[in-house]
This record gives sequence, structure tokens and C-alpha cells, in this order.
Amino acid sequence: MTWQGWGNDVAFGTGIGCSTTGPGSRYTLVASDIGTCNGVRAYRKLNFGSNTSPTDICR
Repeated sequence: MTWQGWGNDVAFGTGIGCSTTGPGSRYTLVASDIGTCNGVRAYRKLNFGSNTSPTDICR
């Protein structure tokens, strides 16, 4: 995964997933909603691709 804008309000990541059956697929991630998660500064939402709703990743 290669990230651009890490530490900004929104960061964009691109990479290729692993596959045991052939070439991996290209993925795009969007990290957003930077704030405090369990006492640590972190991105709290993650989009898996551009056509998905953000997932809350702070638990």
C-alpha cells in the first residue's frame, strides 16, 4: 500500500492485493475522520474503493 497525504484530513492509498490464484487486484483506500481512537490520534473511517460508504475502524 502506498499512501499520499498521510497526516492530512484525508489520505489516499493504492496497492495490489495478494492472490494465490493469479495476479492480485488493484485496491484504492481512503482514510478520513482523523481524531482520537482509544486515546491515540488516528484515522477513524476507511473507504474500501471509491464506490463504498466509509467504515468506522475505531473500536
